[in-house]
Amino acid sequence: MWFKVANLHFEMEGNEAEVLRFLPNLRPFLSGGAPDRLFHMSHGHTLAGHEGIPDVEEHINGKHIRIWLSAEGYDIGFSSGRTSSASKLHADRDWKQIETDLSFARSEDYETLNDFLMLAFTYSAAFARTVLVHASCVAVDDDGAAFIGQSGAGKSTHSRLWLGHVPGCRLLNDDQPAVQISPVGEIRIFGTPWSGKTPCYRQDSARLMAFFRMRQAVANRLVRPAPIEAFRLLLESASMIGRDSHTFEAITRTLAEIASRVPVYVLENRPEEAAVRLSSGQVFASKPLR
Repeated sequence: MWFKVANLHFEMEGNEAEVLRFLPNLRPFLSGGAPDRLFHMSHGHTLAGHEGIPDVEEHINGKHIRIWLSAEGYDIGFSSGRTSSASKLHADRDWKQIETDLSFARSEDYETLNDFLMLAFTYSAAFARTVLVHASCVAVDDDGAAFIGQSGAGKSTHSRLWLGHVPGCRLLNDDQPAVQISPVGEIRIFGTPWSGKTPCYRQDSARLMAFFRMRQAVANRLVRPAPIEAFRLLLESASMIGRDSHTFEAITRTLAEIASRVPVYVLENRPEEAAVRLSSGQVFASKPLR
């Protein structure tokens, strides 16, 4: 079966009906295929385990991820609180060919598949001037804005405020949108199948007009940081394996160009309409609020 995310097509082996039954978030992104394939993923492989210390080890939202890097590619061990056994993934150096040991004998395998697909897209898309960012993003017509920041900073809250106060506003994604520099140089932000706790899975996009780095405060204030600081704020919001120079260099090149062309603001804010007036005024100066 084929999928399209941010105008990039990838292919995955599997039972389409079963995959979509367990992962309905993928349905809006079904595709009929394309001559240029981002990656191919297959399952049911016997993959060797690793006994050495991983190059990267993280605990994220109850999930344990271990990554081993080599000249041949990437080996990943993945487990969650719902299962004691680790699932495995192997990818080549450019994330073009990906194998997993998933058998889909358990419903948990589909949850792991969803995470594996997000990992595969993150790192294969790095070579197509596309990055996943931890953000909540909204759009009005063909203009979009992304709210970035640490967990609890108010990203989703600010999106909801925009939805309530900005006419015609729609939510594109609430956790992992994709930002892409298109072949003609336009910077767009896309909905993806990965939207955190908010079920927003849209085959939709908009021109990216601004990033807002959310920061809770006692008063509303908008600050435009220096270019190097703007790049740093985007860097800390991007999904990447920091220890892997191959994908890191591709992602940072894309982020550097995005930071040089898309305004980045620090929005010190209270969760109120006045903060929306401040942020939306930078994107839609001529559009009144409700």
